[in-house]
Amino acid sequence: MKMQHKKKKNIIAFCERAMRTEELEADKKSIFKLDELKSKKKYAYRELEDAENKMLKIDDVENDLIESVDNIENDLMEIEMLL
Repeated sequence: MKMQHKKKKNIIAFCERAMRTEELEADKKSIFKLDELKSKKKYAYRELEDAENKMLKIDDVENDLIESVDNIENDLMEIEMLL
C-alpha cells in the first residue's frame, strides 16, 4: 500500500514538472511571436515615414499588419491548444 502511494506521488510530481516545463516553453514561444509582431510594426512605421505617397502606402501597411496579427493570433491559439 505504501509503495503504491509513493509511486503515485512520484508520478504526480513528474507530471507537474513536465507540465511546468511545457508551460514555460509555451510562454517563450508566445513572447517570441509577440516580439516578431512588434518588429513588423516598427518596420511598418519606418516604411510609412519613408513613403512618397502615404495614403497608398497606409493601405498596404495596414493590410500587412492585419494579416500579421491574424497569423500571430492563430499561432498563439495553437500554442495554447498544444498545452
